[in-house]
Amino acid sequence: MEDLNKVVSFILGLVVVVVFLAFISGKIKLGGKPGSTISKQSITPTPTTKIIPTATYNKYSQTTPAPKTIPATGLPTIFLPILLSGAASGLYLRKTGKKTS
Repeated sequence: MEDLNKVVSFILGLVVVVVFLAFISGKIKLGGKPGSTISKQSITPTPTTKIIPTATYNKYSQTTPAPKTIPATGLPTIFLPILLSGAASGLYLRKTGKKTS
């Protein structure tokens, strides 16, 4: 069964490569060139004047109290647990791979 999967994967890979090469060389025309369906229309801009009102800014006001401690973020909170779980998974897979059936 494993050999059948390898043969099917190889044949599908060859089909993909052949279709890709045919598309690149121009033997297969899929939709033509991009932008060929867009009609060329001339657009003439009309100038207009617009008065922008003066911006007013709100003053900063703090409504919530500042935190007492800085929360832990960054590398130690994400990377180290992923590193440890990856190492534990690797050791588990290494142990199961050494078993003989």
